Amino acid sequence: MATVPTPSLRDKLDIIANRHRESVQTLRTFVSETLKNFLASSDNWYRILQDQMTHAAMGGTLPPLRSSATLGVPPVDMQREIVERLQKAQEDFLRMRKDFPGLLLEMALIYRVALFDAFLADVIAAVLGTLTPTEAQMAPLVETMTKWAERESGKGNIRNQASWIRDNFGLEIFTDEAQCGAVDELMERRNLYVHGNGLVNEKYARRFPSLPYTIGQRLFVDNGYWAVSDQHLQMVSEAFVYKVLTKFCPPLPTTSTASPTPPP
Repeated sequence: MATVPTPSLRDKLDIIANRHRESVQTLRTFVSETLKNFLASSDNWYRILQDQMTHAAMGGTLPPLRSSATLGVPPVDMQREIVERLQKAQEDFLRMRKDFPGLLLEMALIYRVALFDAFLADVIAAVLGTLTPTEAQMAPLVETMTKWAERESGKGNIRNQASWIRDNFGLEIFTDEAQCGAVDELMERRNLYVHGNGLVNEKYARRFPSLPYTIGQRLFVDNGYWAVSDQHLQMVSEAFVYKVLTKFCPPLPTTSTASPTPPP
């Protein structure tokens, strides 16, 4: 039986990066298409409600909400009830139109951070899985993998993770403190949505004292925040793969076009 060659670290990183890129692009497309379709359809529904409101207010007949003949409701009262229910439907619709885009972007941010977390974990697992330690190096390697598993189970934050990677692999996740701070904030904001309905807690307020938010204030995600957060995570991901390739993978022949190129 022919043996299947073990994929190199370069091969593994290529697979991880491509799958991550595809997942992120799927999320971006879903968000943009959902928002576009929602706004278009909501415009149509709002016009229908407006027409019905105008028609009912002028005394026009509309399909009854219940049988006035059976319940003995006078036609005037029935018409008033129809108008009131249309008004309530209009109010509910406007509230949904106002809240839905932000809620969708909050959900997208949660998933985007999850993709980034999984990406980093996959890259580190690929590196650890391709090391060939000597007997003397085995115990430290097991300890390193144990500490990584502990971090992945929720003990720590992105700054702790960056410090762990720096100490164990000599690699920096971030290019500078500004980038680290931006990613740290967006990941902590993601935690607010997951654990506290987006309300600022003491932990968040202590971590980011320079931000103009107070404990109990609800944070929102708009198009600008979503776009910047997505860009930060993309830049960090692409740069990190390049750093790992440069440090752990031997250069490819100069005739190859697959050699790593630094991210823009």
